[in-house]
Amino acid sequence: MVQGTHFYGDAGEFDGRRGISTQFLSSLNLPIGALLCTERDCVKRNCDLDCYYMDIVCCLNTASVSAVPQVKTGVEKYWWSQELELDELKSQCIQITDQWRSAGCPRSGEINSLRLKCKLRYKAAIKQAIQQADEEFNDELADYLCQKEFDSFWKSWRRDSVIVN
Repeated sequence: MVQGTHFYGDAGEFDGRRGISTQFLSSLNLPIGALLCTERDCVKRNCDLDCYYMDIVCCLNTASVSAVPQVKTGVEKYWWSQELELDELKSQCIQITDQWRSAGCPRSGEINSLRLKCKLRYKAAIKQAIQQADEEFNDELADYLCQKEFDSFWKSWRRDSVIVN
C-alpha cells in the first residue's frame, strides 16, 4: 500500500472483489499431502501449511490492491481546497517548523514564538475554510428548499453529510 493512502472499502464493488479474490485463490494448489498427514509434529506438513497460508495472504492482498480503491489520506476533508494546499502559510509553517527542529526544539525564544505564530495563523486559515465550506453547504441546502427542489436537496445532503468511517 502506498504511504499516505488507505483502502476505501465502501467504494469497491463487493461482487467484483469476490470475483477477483476467487480468481487469485483458485490458482493455489491445495497441500493435500499435508492435510492428510497423520504424523505428530511433522516438519514437512507444517512447512507446507505455512507456505499455503502465506500464499492465501498474498492472494488476498493482491486482490485487495486491484479491487478496492485506494484514496489519498485526507480526501474526506470536504473543506480542504487547493488554496490551502498551495497556501504560503503552509509552506512557511513547514519551513519554520524544520528550522525549529534543527535548533533542537526549543520551548522559548524567537524561533519558537515565530513557529507558534505561524502555526496559529495556519490553523486559523483552516478554521476559516471549514466555516466557509459549511456556509456554502447551508446556503445550497437553503436554496434547494426555497425552490422546492427536494430531490436536489436530499442528493446534496447525502453527498456532503454522510460520514465515511
